[in-house]
Amino acid sequence: MARLDETAVYYGPKLSRDRYRAYYRRFALGQAAACGIPAASGSNLLLPRKALLAVGGFDLRLNCNEDSELVWRIRRAGFPSRYRRELVVYATDHRRIERGRAAKTLHSLLRCLLLYTGLMPESWRRLDWGYWQNRNS
Repeated sequence: MARLDETAVYYGPKLSRDRYRAYYRRFALGQAAACGIPAASGSNLLLPRKALLAVGGFDLRLNCNEDSELVWRIRRAGFPSRYRRELVVYATDHRRIERGRAAKTLHSLLRCLLLYTGLMPESWRRLDWGYWQNRNS
């Protein structure tokens, strides 16, 4: 960490040592190849306090994808962002994937697309579209 630029946002892959290894590997490949758009996840995110304060922190109206949205605002404010393959964390909570890999992937892609492009209606920002809903409730 001492070699990292302290003005930049860093993010890395979230992998798995147990279940869904292939899913997490494919997701990490997508993060690395996101065409210059930081595909950051809050579970593996390092950002300078100065950057967080410069953009007013997290959007408290969002209860999912708030981490990605934060990094896009930070980047637009002029802070660099860098994907680092060696900054690995391992997932142990697979609840959302267990409800369906396709559903989780589509949920993330659609919400992130709407947030990144500014097309998400304000009335949808607080909605999680079932992301945190307990399967049995």
